[in-house]
Amino acid sequence: MPSPALRNLGPLALLMLILSLFLSLLVPHVALAAGTPKLPSVTFGLGPASATKSDARPFFNYLVSPLARLTDHVAIINLSAQPLTLSVYATDASNGLDGSFTYPVKSAALVDAGKWIKVQTPRGNPTITVPARGTLILPVTVAVPQNASPGDHAAAVIVSLTALSKNGTGQRINLDQRVAARVFFRVSGSERPRLAVEGLQVSYVSTGLLSGTATVRYRIHNTGNVKLEANQRVSVGGLLRTTTRVGDQAPVLLPGSEFQVTSVVKQVLPQVRMTATVVVTPLGIRGDALARSGDAVTAMHFWAVPWLLLMIIVGMLVFLVASAWLRRRYKRSRAASHAAARQPGIMSGATPSSEAAGKVQRVAVFLTVALTALALPGSVSAGGTVPYDDPAVAGSIALCDVNGDNVLSGKLTDTPFVWKAVGTSAAPSPYDQPGRTAFLAAYQPRKNVAPGDWSGYGLAAASRYTNPAHPMSQATPNSSPLTDFTTRYVPQWDGLVQLRMLLGGSNRVPLPRSYDATDIRVTGDTWQVVRGGTGPCGKQAGSATNVAVLLKLPGSAGTPKPGAIASPSPLRQTPDPQKVGPTLSGSASPAGSGAAASRTAIPGSTARQASRAADGGSLTPVFVVGGLGLALGVVLTLLASRRRQVTS
Repeated sequence: MPSPALRNLGPLALLMLILSLFLSLLVPHVALAAGTPKLPSVTFGLGPASATKSDARPFFNYLVSPLARLTDHVAIINLSAQPLTLSVYATDASNGLDGSFTYPVKSAALVDAGKWIKVQTPRGNPTITVPARGTLILPVTVAVPQNASPGDHAAAVIVSLTALSKNGTGQRINLDQRVAARVFFRVSGSERPRLAVEGLQVSYVSTGLLSGTATVRYRIHNTGNVKLEANQRVSVGGLLRTTTRVGDQAPVLLPGSEFQVTSVVKQVLPQVRMTATVVVTPLGIRGDALARSGDAVTAMHFWAVPWLLLMIIVGMLVFLVASAWLRRRYKRSRAASHAAARQPGIMSGATPSSEAAGKVQRVAVFLTVALTALALPGSVSAGGTVPYDDPAVAGSIALCDVNGDNVLSGKLTDTPFVWKAVGTSAAPSPYDQPGRTAFLAAYQPRKNVAPGDWSGYGLAAASRYTNPAHPMSQATPNSSPLTDFTTRYVPQWDGLVQLRMLLGGSNRVPLPRSYDATDIRVTGDTWQVVRGGTGPCGKQAGSATNVAVLLKLPGSAGTPKPGAIASPSPLRQTPDPQKVGPTLSGSASPAGSGAAASRTAIPGSTARQASRAADGGSLTPVFVVGGLGLALGVVLTLLASRRRQVTS
């Protein structure tokens, strides 16, 4: 029986349309990049069928035993107004780290259930022709080998359309789009539903005097032989309190597959030595009568030190110790001064009591400055100002212009939106392997809708980058402006737009469940960073090459148009003549003025201010600790003044 997510699909025709639309998201470097060769405007799909017509099955599902032989049919549907020549073949299926189903390229060697399936085409041709607005039904034969292991196996029947085009140098290139019909097998034998939690990592960031955020990362690994879903629960606690977060249900995991999870637990009370515990409960797909499997549990210790509170306590202890020491010195000096006063002919100058009073004042000044300075780092790491929480965010994105400086504001019509985007967190395995890609996409935050369900749009083609520690998306002169996104998905929630750095690679779909993000606010025809946006833009972060440049597509090479250099950030009040970037000239700007634009770079100090403002850091800890230090300084100063009066 299918899972609820698979069972609730609509009629087959609607399924074909949805699959075709989803295809554009799987190949953003083709479907989303301006100026690239366009694929034919066609719609096609496939699904299970009888010998005469399509049926309502959303996918193929078989219960078999070794040496089983069976026959089925697949319907290939062309909803376009022109005949289509398509390739059709069977292949293996597996899970990516984000839980989605992935399929190898056609030339890859098959190692599992893909070898069991044969699609019977007329005269055995590798391609078929489907008439305009027509349906072609083909027989499918299945031969299960004798050594097929018990449990679940997955495969797919693929139809693909290859479009021939030319790049800027006249070379012919193939642009391929594919649609898959999933095939599930359960081979009879012993069933072992089993999950494991691996690679547990915990990081803690203080966000207040007695609160912080714990980020827990781990992998759910299906170590059994049947496909499973899973419930997740993450607990972070110590001696005093435990905070628990119930995660989303994990997607369907095939045997041997892994699913990367990032769980953010907020309002965690720092209790020095703490423990993070992950509990994953295996769930059989609805309709599966599986034996009960125990929970997968793993835990690890980590440190969560309330530094701000400790600084206050240490400051108070220093005050008490200093007060006791000064009081003792004061008594000794007063006794000495009285003894000296009884001896005639001795002139009194700087007495020990006045020296002690001066030390009191110096201690007061030192404590005031030290406590205020120590409070500053904690204030920068405070929480953001956006009204939503996206647990999939792993880091922020630095937005960069052509001069290698951070861009914090600009116009919606700037083309491209930014020249380069750099992630601040490293790409996880296997997305850090050779062939890795990254691309920048904009998403529309919506109230009462999970971030994973927000609508998105690619702003640049995928880029291959050199440094896996900093995934990078490089734009081209004709990459999309932000207005391409805002006209399709008007910002609804306080004018906010979330930018995401989506990772991909050779034969891998983009990773949607872990990404770096930066938030911007759209006002009129301009945008402004509200969280993130700053980070490394120079050579130390590595380099990237847009796929359109690698393919030598028309308009992809060269420097950007003037609109790519954003206007100066409002955080900058006085231009620095040593940091003014060069003025570029060229074709007319998007506004049609034809004037060249320039951007003023943000020097280091201003960039740090911009980063603090963009991160939404609260200055409350600074005021609290600074106020305590100032009050302590005033008390000690008054005490010193009083002792001076007494000794005088």
